[in-house]
Amino acid sequence: MNAIRHETNGAPPASLRIEMVLPSLAMGGMEMMARDLALGLAARRHRVGITCLEEEGELAVALRASDVSVSLVGCPGIRPNFFPDAKLRAHVAARGCHVVHAHNAVWAKAALASCSVRVPAKVSTLHGFAYGEGWQSELLRWWGALHSDVVVAVSAPLRSHLVQRTRIPASKVTVLANGIDTARFAPGHRSGTIHARFGIAPGSPLVGCVARLDPIKNHALLLASLKLVLLSLPQTRLVLAGEGPLRQELEALVAEMGLSQSVIFAGAIADTAPLYRDLDIFVLPSLSEGTSISVMEAMASGVPVVATAVGGTPDLLAGGACGMLVPSGDAAAMASAVMHLLLDSELRSQLAAKGREQVTLNFSQLAMVIGYEELYHSILRKKHERSSAR
Repeated sequence: MNAIRHETNGAPPASLRIEMVLPSLAMGGMEMMARDLALGLAARRHRVGITCLEEEGELAVALRASDVSVSLVGCPGIRPNFFPDAKLRAHVAARGCHVVHAHNAVWAKAALASCSVRVPAKVSTLHGFAYGEGWQSELLRWWGALHSDVVVAVSAPLRSHLVQRTRIPASKVTVLANGIDTARFAPGHRSGTIHARFGIAPGSPLVGCVARLDPIKNHALLLASLKLVLLSLPQTRLVLAGEGPLRQELEALVAEMGLSQSVIFAGAIADTAPLYRDLDIFVLPSLSEGTSISVMEAMASGVPVVATAVGGTPDLLAGGACGMLVPSGDAAAMASAVMHLLLDSELRSQLAAKGREQVTLNFSQLAMVIGYEELYHSILRKKHERSSAR
């Protein structure tokens, strides 16, 4: 197959053809970030597509109604990580991309296919780690980075990991934080929707967690802390928004712990903005995080946050100035933080205001979109300059 023909005789065009590559568009933080980035870039007059290598997922339907195209190119197995997959190679060539931007587990597959048809700019972003990753994942990240022009980490701790553990040259790794729509996620009147939908008594303290039901999110820690909270504040209710492979296991654990009257499994919620505004506190008990989308959404919505001090979360919460950080795995510390906030309305208001300010100033969706746009143009400009100097 011939290489893609690009406008390489002149400077890189202002309007780019960009293809995102992900495992799927299932409901999750990484997928929502990629969706928002694609929509933001399309709004800035770039031609953007998203290619899924495993399945399309819930987010694909709405994207198809926008200016972002969605494709499914099955690329299973280990071999495409080391040898360009014929179908993916043909797909990338047909898209005529200036930029191929891969996310998490598909770095190597996307980068090798892109290199084989001479896509000018290859970008790979690490959002976080899967539960129970081994040395094989590090090897694939290293190999994918070798075939990428730039590797992006969404937090400083992730960058440190990529440089120190994955052994990617520091000059190739940059930090570009996720961002959210701070107009959509903003403080507002409580709708009472969650209370009405699930029969929660008015005035009951409402704690929420928006996260995929996956081992890396460690919902069991949150349930253990809730058990302690209920000893002092028995009317407290916990809403778990999200779906995932642990749904049945967590439901069984809730029943075993005698928490069935206090925990609501709300499932996947397409529009979480009203949910956040109904919460008194947002809690994220993760074992590992990049830059958490749900924590940013809660902060932007004016909801005080309690979260484990892992990954990029301490930076997001400004070391605890914009929310309460607790050690990972410490149910007692998490319960203490939750009770402290539930009993102190003034502290809740202070942290809510500081959290909103932090996200608005430093983690907006527009800043993220412009950051990636500038990164793409920088790669293309440098390649053009090197080509012109020959």
